[in-house]
Amino acid sequence: MPFDAPLTLGPFQVDRDGRLSPMSAETFPTFNVTWMGRQVWATMIGAGGGLRLSVVAGRVPSTAGAMEDRRRGVLGAVGRLPALLPDDWTARLQADHRVVLASEVTIAMPPTVTELVTALTLFLLSLTPYLELLDGTGLASTRTGVAKT
Repeated sequence: MPFDAPLTLGPFQVDRDGRLSPMSAETFPTFNVTWMGRQVWATMIGAGGGLRLSVVAGRVPSTAGAMEDRRRGVLGAVGRLPALLPDDWTARLQADHRVVLASEVTIAMPPTVTELVTALTLFLLSLTPYLELLDGTGLASTRTGVAKT
């Protein structure tokens, strides 16, 4: 079924070939999905084309109470994480003790919905073992409680 191009779809303008461009050249859309109870954020990158992906994996437990051994285990795993991650990924321990994993992937600009979903899906599938590893150490959950996986 043909449509009149360009078509507005949320923050995107869709051309005749189904490619998505931001409505504003200054603002590239950001969206999120829930994966394993965590919000995974995706932001389109304008220059050069790509997608910035990030997730808060969890929070290092507090030193309060009888959590010292668990905290030591989590910090040990977080310290080893950069050596385990793919080269184009980063792992950061933020000042508020949240552990953030991130990556940037190159995609054609403007992308099709299929290209966006494929890049995001590949990130989610690659992310899973690292989240499972961190969950196994006792990383404090920041899970949203929404089942949208």
